[in-house]
Amino acid sequence: MGILVHLARHLDALLG
Repeated sequence: MGILVHLARHLDALLG
């Protein structure tokens, strides 16, 4: 279950 964390991190980074 690393994809969920990765997606969350990516979304958070994109949103800034």
